[in-house]
Amino acid sequence: MENRGIITLTTGCMYCGKTQDLLRRIDLEEHAERAIQVFNHTNDDRYGPGMWTHDKKAGYEGAIMVSTAEEIAKKIKSDTQFVAINEVQFFDEKVLYLIEELALKGINVSCAALDTDFRGELFRFKDSERTIGDLIELVLGTRGELMHPPAVCKNRKTDTARVCGAPATRTQRFTEEKPSHYREEVVVPGGKERYGARCYDHHIVPGRPTSNFSD
Repeated sequence: MENRGIITLTTGCMYCGKTQDLLRRIDLEEHAERAIQVFNHTNDDRYGPGMWTHDKKAGYEGAIMVSTAEEIAKKIKSDTQFVAINEVQFFDEKVLYLIEELALKGINVSCAALDTDFRGELFRFKDSERTIGDLIELVLGTRGELMHPPAVCKNRKTDTARVCGAPATRTQRFTEEKPSHYREEVVVPGGKERYGARCYDHHIVPGRPTSNFSD
């Protein structure tokens, strides 16, 4: 289909620049004078209405706060040419069908989402067995664009004042300043007071199931 929209997805751990990349794409669309709509999940209200980076240095105040894919569908205007959706992992699985439907209508869609939860497992959509992996599959299957930038591991070494500094691909969560247990609630919104970026070696999840192949 020649007029099919392009789906782009920036995914990774916290602090890898997902929202910043989405803001960059929004800025490009605005400069191209296209009709755009921006949506952010209500779980991401840490810095007030709209969409903001963790350092609060950049944002999009006009982002529409929604909590379901159906809410997005109802708010799409007839002349919209570009849709941006932040924090896709918090939505229900219907967001998958919505994104594909928008693209089939010729609307370009850019998304930002965590790929894995604090346990290191693919993030599941709300009340569903489907995951961000399904969205990645949709992007690749429609010849869209997939970005997976790393963050920087901020684990502080015991023998030096420096942080690890290795590429981070995991989100570390803390409960009372200690790594959160595997069985804790998955969706717990928060910022740097609760979450950090970690490389594979420094990502700690007490109680995480193991294969025991070495036993």
